[in-house]
Amino acid sequence: MFKISAVIITYNEEKNIERCIDSLQSVADEIVVIDSCSTDKTKEICELKGARFIENVFKGYIQQKNIAIDYVSYDFILSIDADEYLSKELKDSILAEKKNGRYSAYSMNRLSSYKGKWIWHTDWYPDQKLRLWNKQFGKWGGSNPHEIVILNTDLEIKHLQGDLLHVAYKNAEELLSDD
Repeated sequence: MFKISAVIITYNEEKNIERCIDSLQSVADEIVVIDSCSTDKTKEICELKGARFIENVFKGYIQQKNIAIDYVSYDFILSIDADEYLSKELKDSILAEKKNGRYSAYSMNRLSSYKGKWIWHTDWYPDQKLRLWNKQFGKWGGSNPHEIVILNTDLEIKHLQGDLLHVAYKNAEELLSDD
């Protein structure tokens, strides 16, 4: 059995953070939020929900996510964004792996929404992401803002059932302005 540290980076996420944290409560042994000096109620919500809240000036997505790893108590990291949350099936898959897992890295499908509707086609789904791994074997890399987990050794990655639900774009303006 292994324990999981969930990590989330935030900046003015009062509209999303409660849903995100609530979805992690049953699978994470701790929740760590690295915040880029929010001016809304993000901090209050995180603390009310029992998350460990740390402020750090934003220097980039990769940098923030790697800083979060420095603050965790456990080797296994589950990293999600504030506008994401775990489906019930994904929670069940993670809980099963916590009990009997033999892998050091796990991928999952991300399902994104546009104008409140889930997009099940094009290159939006399945958008596979490696988001659960043993921190001894990798860290965030790539290029901002399209960060990825880079493993420092060749590991077999197990794909989990269920979806990481991404509340992405409310309208075309948000979609077109995304970096």
